[in-house]
Amino acid sequence: MERAKANRRTFENAVVKLHRMAASRRAAPLAFGRILRALDTAERTEAARQIGLSRRTAYYLACIAQAVDGGLMRDIDLAALGWARARYLAAAAVRTGKHVTKAQVTEALGKPAREVASLGVSGRSLLDFALTPRQARIVRDALAAHGAPPGAGPAERAAALVAICAPRGRGRSSRMSVESS
Repeated sequence: MERAKANRRTFENAVVKLHRMAASRRAAPLAFGRILRALDTAERTEAARQIGLSRRTAYYLACIAQAVDGGLMRDIDLAALGWARARYLAAAAVRTGKHVTKAQVTEALGKPAREVASLGVSGRSLLDFALTPRQARIVRDALAAHGAPPGAGPAERAAALVAICAPRGRGRSSRMSVESS
């Protein structure tokens, strides 16, 4: 019981700090990430909701803090990259345990943030396209039907998309049409 109260106080203190930082508009992503990283997943999600961040953004900020605090990424590189680009490099560094190199930072600075996701991942391509709201619903429904429900990670979404597009039988090709309304 006493531990639960202490955990609740820790969570409430974290939310108060996050609110103050958000209100000041001067807080760095690393400071947000360090506070969010100290919370468990449910608390991080709730704290993010209370300050107007998405669950995924809170995860990325915590991941950046983990990479910097673990010595896998330099905070000066984070400042140069900005959190949108740094999130991909930090996630890869945490996942692999390899340091973010100067070459990766330099390459990331020359690319739009959405293209940084494919840096350092050999044999992978990043596809980016716009859909109408109706098309997006159709694609989301198809992904869910093939194993990637809402909230699924990139690997699950990619596997579902490949399953949708894969030929259905030998010698035949399958075509997927997405209405253009």
